Amino acid sequence: MVVFFMAAWCLPCARVAATLDELYKQYRDKGFQVLAVDADETPQELARFRQLAGNPGYFWAIDEGQRATNAYRVRSLDATIVINAQGLVVFRSESVPDEGALRQAVAGLFR
Repeated sequence: MVVFFMAAWCLPCARVAATLDELYKQYRDKGFQVLAVDADETPQELARFRQLAGNPGYFWAIDEGQRATNAYRVRSLDATIVINAQGLVVFRSESVPDEGALRQAVAGLFR
């Protein structure tokens, strides 16, 4: 699973969201999930962001009160966290992740 913390105003986040959609399409049949967590904005702002990112088909949520953001100790948006089947964090980036490293981390979930 990937948990992606983003904000609707963050243009680099849209590129990450699109990359995650590619990975989701590639691995969803193997049980891969992506959850994009918006940092407490409106549903309309989130809808505009999703459209900008190409309408990815994975799960989206608004973090009202920033409980998830705090639970994962996110220090900046664009935080991307890859979690394996045992619940362990195997990759974490607190800024726009290196695309190659992100793809490698996700592929590693299925080896």
